[in-house]
Amino acid sequence: MVSRCVEAIDKLMLFSGGKAIYSGNVVQRAFLDIHCARAHVANNPYPYARNVGGLAFGFDNDCMDL
Repeated sequence: MVSRCVEAIDKLMLFSGGKAIYSGNVVQRAFLDIHCARAHVANNPYPYARNVGGLAFGFDNDCMDL
């Protein structure tokens, strides 16, 4: 779901023009909020999936969270 929101807000930002980049603009606020949510560990499975795949193929565990 977060990926869909990121795709949608990226399109909205693209079509909103120059006004959307200023602080206080609702589109800019939504853009930042959604991209911050994507950066959260619970919404970004890619590093963990890469690590699990690497472990399955015999590579060292490079996850610093464990």
